[in-house]
Amino acid sequence: TGLGAMLGAASARLLLRGKLAVDPALERLRDITLLIGPGALLPAAVSGIIGPAAICLAGHAPWSSYGSLALNWTMGDAMGVVLLSPFVLTWLHASRTRQALRGAVDLGVITIALALVCLLAFSDIRPSELPPEAPAFLAFPLIVWMALRSAPHAVASAVLAVAAMAAWGTAAGHGPFAPQSGTPAPLLLDGFVLSIALCGHTLAAVSAELRRSLGALGASDQRFRS
Repeated sequence: TGLGAMLGAASARLLLRGKLAVDPALERLRDITLLIGPGALLPAAVSGIIGPAAICLAGHAPWSSYGSLALNWTMGDAMGVVLLSPFVLTWLHASRTRQALRGAVDLGVITIALALVCLLAFSDIRPSELPPEAPAFLAFPLIVWMALRSAPHAVASAVLAVAAMAAWGTAAGHGPFAPQSGTPAPLLLDGFVLSIALCGHTLAAVSAELRRSLGALGASDQRFRS
């Protein structure tokens, strides 16, 4: 466990201050890829291999459960970085990305729709004839829409809100990931939230990079014409 924590700290230093030099605004595909890969998945995988092995060696768990322990450990560590790091980093540098926040009406509509979808999927207000999977997976196109129309800090906030609603609803026994017989609910929930986060953050970075490139191209064209 100590090695995994050390690797995570070393990755964070490399990403923020080292040669890799990730821009904390996360407005480029390169930045979000480095944050998710070396910054989240690699340290989480190392910690997920070493931590459960130490637990099994100490006799606190049988070796037959090593696979599930390692998977849960890895997913949990990766989720913390993928959800919280983009939220904190992009909001700390929101002054640089606020100008990219286009279409306030679109953003309001998406936010209301996303809140309604999460309530239908992860609370008890859903009609009994409506399966919880239907509204839950409607979150994906809404996150895609927001990523195409908004700045990375808005998308990071939406992703974190969806994750919080999904975790709350699952803990209360509501939604498609509520514990049922024979269903690994935590892994399903982690997979859902991780997929939402990867999709949203990646598209937000690509959209911001494209907007910046088009803006630079337009400015260059104006200078050329003048």
